[in-house]
Amino acid sequence: MKIINVNKLKKNMRWYNIWWKWPMDIFDDIQQWLVVRKALKEDSTKELFSKFKYELRTDNIGRVYTVMNIPESLLDLNSADKSNVVWPWVVEQLRLVDELLIKIRLNELLYPDINRIPNTNAYLMVLTPSTESISIWKLFLWLINIGLVVVLSLFINGIFFKIMNESIYSYVQNLLI
Repeated sequence: MKIINVNKLKKNMRWYNIWWKWPMDIFDDIQQWLVVRKALKEDSTKELFSKFKYELRTDNIGRVYTVMNIPESLLDLNSADKSNVVWPWVVEQLRLVDELLIKIRLNELLYPDINRIPNTNAYLMVLTPSTESISIWKLFLWLINIGLVVVLSLFINGIFFKIMNESIYSYVQNLLI
């Protein structure tokens, strides 16, 4: 009995993944977004968010956001120490938000984006579902891949037609009959 090496099989199937990887990634992103959106509409989630330290808010497109004000004790430090202390504090606050997201099982579906709010002592934290696969460039590259496959198959079919005086498709159809 021969044992099939799955990793070797996956490696040999890379050519297949080129054509379907991007559409499947978009499907996965949309599916995850729908899960997040549904979870954010639940009353238990809204209650947890409102009772949280920073009162997490949501919007209609599935984002969670809050503003984290830097405590006065960290602002009293001199400027050299402030930069070394503030960012670890922000990361610690993100860890607390992550613990809350673990409770509602959204920690692996939401990705943080943390930016300092200009002219204030606060950070804006936005948690969004994955949108990596939704890109005009990825669509363009996928269309080029599909176009190359079609041109290559037509070229091979043309060579086959010159040799056999029938297309590959009709040849395979005659074999199946």
